[in-house]
Amino acid sequence: MTRKTKKIQTCKQLLDTFYAKPRITKVVKLAFSGVGNRDVYNITAPFLYDGEEVILGRVEERDSEFSQVFFFTCNLQEKTPIIIIAARSDFPRGPGKRPELYGTFD
Repeated sequence: MTRKTKKIQTCKQLLDTFYAKPRITKVVKLAFSGVGNRDVYNITAPFLYDGEEVILGRVEERDSEFSQVFFFTCNLQEKTPIIIIAARSDFPRGPGKRPELYGTFD
């Protein structure tokens, strides 16, 4: 078995190579329906679920710590929720990262 040796490059050389071949990117603003006035955060990259392309997103009111996770499917240009995966109430109570919130969700 022959082993190929890779040429070691500096960060500047790697960046020069990277910027020498610009990629075409398409940026679009996603519209989410079925969530009311709530915000959608932390979406995933698209993946297949039951043969359909979906994304996951965290949905919550802007002034609240209560969030839910939704699957969103693409319906034309809108992302539409298909099912709720988890709500905060699905998880056991107990101390967490935010102890000041402990016991506030009855």
